[in-house]
Amino acid sequence: MQGLKSQINTLSLRLRETLRTKGGSEAGVSAVEYSLLVAFIATVIFAIVATLGAQLVPGFEHVVAGL
Repeated sequence: MQGLKSQINTLSLRLRETLRTKGGSEAGVSAVEYSLLVAFIATVIFAIVATLGAQLVPGFEHVVAGL
């Protein structure tokens, strides 16, 4: 029984060490998430400008003519 406890403790220590060394490397994951978010926001802005751009031109021309 003592040998089993010793093996479990050893396995537990190895698991903790592995998780500590491999688990802390999330910088690459967050960078990918942020780049996907930026790409999504840019796509939405592009779609809005492409859709409403032609409708906004007369308003800007009216403002410029009033200056």
